[in-house]
Amino acid sequence: VCGCTTSVTQVTVGPVVSRISAFAFQHYAKDFYAAYKKLEGDPRFSPARLTLLAQAIELGAKSLHVHQGKKNTDLK
Repeated sequence: VCGCTTSVTQVTVGPVVSRISAFAFQHYAKDFYAAYKKLEGDPRFSPARLTLLAQAIELGAKSLHVHQGKKNTDLK
């Protein structure tokens, strides 16, 4: 767990359970956004660039969600 330990979410994939803090989600969002900015492609349409940007936005939103102490079941 990185950063604040009071706001964490539990992620389960198969037998692996991981607790991730809001800070970690924010850090990952910045990594995806930096990769988006570095990747050059056709400015009209680039699925790879759009995927990186979408992932950055999703992780940024998840960071806020976890920081507020909400659970995955609160998502609608």
